[in-house]
Amino acid sequence: MKLKYLLPILLLIVAIIATVAVSNMNNSVTGVLGMSDDITIKAQIPETSSSVPYYKVVSEENENEQKSGLMKVRESLPSEKEAVAIADQYLRDKGSFPEDASISNIETITMQERDTSSGEGVVVGEYPLFVEVSYDRHINGMPVVGPGDSITVSLGDDGEVIYYAKYWRKLEQVGNVEVISGDKAIGKLNRGETIVQEAGYGGSIEINNIELGYFSNGAGDEQEFYEPVWIFRGVDSYGYNVTKVVKGVAE
Repeated sequence: MKLKYLLPILLLIVAIIATVAVSNMNNSVTGVLGMSDDITIKAQIPETSSSVPYYKVVSEENENEQKSGLMKVRESLPSEKEAVAIADQYLRDKGSFPEDASISNIETITMQERDTSSGEGVVVGEYPLFVEVSYDRHINGMPVVGPGDSITVSLGDDGEVIYYAKYWRKLEQVGNVEVISGDKAIGKLNRGETIVQEAGYGGSIEINNIELGYFSNGAGDEQEFYEPVWIFRGVDSYGYNVTKVVKGVAE
């Protein structure tokens, strides 16, 4: 095969491999690599002040505790309602329950047994492992998105805490900063000017919620300030939840 035909084919193969490699099998994705998405806005822009507080990072908490046997099958887990009360009290007793923390998710984690003899992987059994209670952050009622500022408490038999993780930044208000309008934020979104560009499924996206909040980097990623961002939540054409974030500070 001549080189001039071979090179485009190789580039196509690399592109396909890269697309597969960045696919995220979770039911929630943030941003999309590559070309801009076809975005439809089906949400009202909330009324907001022309300026909002911004914060300086003073210190960071990074805690992680885990008991052995996390992934074993258990028979006497607390209910999800009981798990919330137990997790809340656990954090209070540790002095690790921030005032601006709130429940973001409660889930019983299970292990599935599948019959693969037919080639279809039919579920023939499902066994409980633990109940996971997750917390996120709101600052003055404004949501904080991103991989940072999260707390997880996992409960085993009889409500025993078998896993605990906390990454939280202590903040100090510096002052107020002017924010761009929601319409300008939508313009940034349509131009692909998002804060993060992580793997996603792409295609068309329908935005059904718009709000002003803050973005938090993950543990180990340096962050000096928390400044306002516009947060767009929706669903892509494959049915996956999508969250996109654009900078909200007026330049």
